Amino acid sequence: MTIKALIDTDNAVSDIVGFMLVLSIMIVSLAAISLFAQPILNETKDEIYFSNMEQSFTLLHSDTNDIASGRSTIKTRDLNIANAHMSFDPDSTNISIIFDGSPNISYNAGSIEYDIKDRKVCLENGALLSSYGTGSIVISEPLIYTDGQTTVINLVQLDGPAFSVGGEGIVRIIQQNNFTESFIHKDSKNVTITINSQYAGGWAHYLEKQGFNIESITSDNVTASINRT
Repeated sequence: MTIKALIDTDNAVSDIVGFMLVLSIMIVSLAAISLFAQPILNETKDEIYFSNMEQSFTLLHSDTNDIASGRSTIKTRDLNIANAHMSFDPDSTNISIIFDGSPNISYNAGSIEYDIKDRKVCLENGALLSSYGTGSIVISEPLIYTDGQTTVINLVQLDGPAFSVGGEGIVRIIQQNNFTESFIHKDSKNVTITINSQYAGGWAHYLEKQGFNIESITSDNVTASINRT
């Protein structure tokens, strides 16, 4: 009789319904977390990956300056390309310099670039630049400057076999000095530099800050000049 009375009551049904209700709420909560929180978690991971690579590229930029200045003859750097893409193009970033209206120097600087989603960091012509989709900035400066009387333009050319890799893994960059040349133009009063680069906006801002006059700028080209009085 006791067993029959228990079966006839609603207590057991309430417990089961209550358990199913709690379980349903938990499942819905987990689904909501997966739906709304996962993109945020992925974005946070990408931010961490990019921040770490920016720091690695800062060290790579320091290596390049050490090689270009003669402080070192060879530098090796390992870069972890976690869940992203890295490439090297020796034919990119054409730079030309004109003295008093006559073309004198034109060459391809080459560039090493890391990108994840719409964020990029790039080493080219001794400068470290970063792009955030809407524009670009110089985050580590090249050796290009002027005081109005003397203008110094260091041209750093990255050469070697092109590559493009993605996913996860280690990329080893070995830099060594192949040759160094110096050009001195004592009588030149006008110097014009043109840089063809997808980071033209960053280059323009830097050159203007150094005292150059920006003659023209597009999304992938900037021309700047300095006139000695």
